[in-house]
Amino acid sequence: GPISEVAWSIVNPDVARVAARRVTLADPLADAHDIGLDSLASANFSDASDSLALKLVDWPSELSPQSAGSSFVRLFAQEGCRASRAGMRNLPPLPWTFGADQRNTVVMDIERRHGVAPFHCIFARSRAQSHRAVVMALGDPMSDSYVVCPKYQPLQVRNGDRLICHQWTFQIRTEIGEDHRDRMSILTDEGEVWEVPFEGCHLGAGSRSRKTDFQPFFPSAKFVLTHRLNNMAAVHLVFQYHPSMNRWAVIDHSPEPLGSLLALRPGVSYPLSEGLRLKIGPFILEVARE
Repeated sequence: GPISEVAWSIVNPDVARVAARRVTLADPLADAHDIGLDSLASANFSDASDSLALKLVDWPSELSPQSAGSSFVRLFAQEGCRASRAGMRNLPPLPWTFGADQRNTVVMDIERRHGVAPFHCIFARSRAQSHRAVVMALGDPMSDSYVVCPKYQPLQVRNGDRLICHQWTFQIRTEIGEDHRDRMSILTDEGEVWEVPFEGCHLGAGSRSRKTDFQPFFPSAKFVLTHRLNNMAAVHLVFQYHPSMNRWAVIDHSPEPLGSLLALRPGVSYPLSEGLRLKIGPFILEVARE
């Protein structure tokens, strides 16, 4: 509501001066100089090619550096070794391709039976933000790539996305409603369709969900799973709607490290952020910044 005439607060005079000025979108950095925001004008948004780094954080025991004859595993299993332009000589700017074929930028030299395709995935600059990188699967039918859903952090989901939760597979479907909001439904691998309310919901085993100590909030509405419950938590996934952006997000509440995976669809780019983990074949890669 309106601020009372008798209300008072301590305001930085520089903030008050800047707030009184008009900033145009034509040349925001020039306006930043004019209003005294030199830190904004001199901000260094580095190119994604120079800032992106990928580190190998997990691999199967049969591909350990001591037993596997893989140069990829031996190199990136070393402490501090990353796939980045700062950490590897002659690594070109983005895009980088990963796969078992020798023509890739980074060659994952392991046998095909481990689930690595000849041309598995590609890392590239985002078209919308040159300082941000994206990943895209290259569509091999015999291998998959996933985003490991981060614990208790929202991850945007879009129409057609698939979520893999142990023995279950859920497909996200969205369509524009009469009120111009994207309505979401969840299609299970058994053909059942669940309509998600805009207030949000959670998904998990059993008909009752009890909030544990230090567990973040989750909506009360629940989609109940009654079978195939091995490793499924009572609150496994949470779905939330963000009206200001007309977006849906999923939040992983499962206790398992790989409890929820978002499958990468061929031809669709997925933005990367620091700390995000990817499952590329049998390997877990973590996104870092140089």
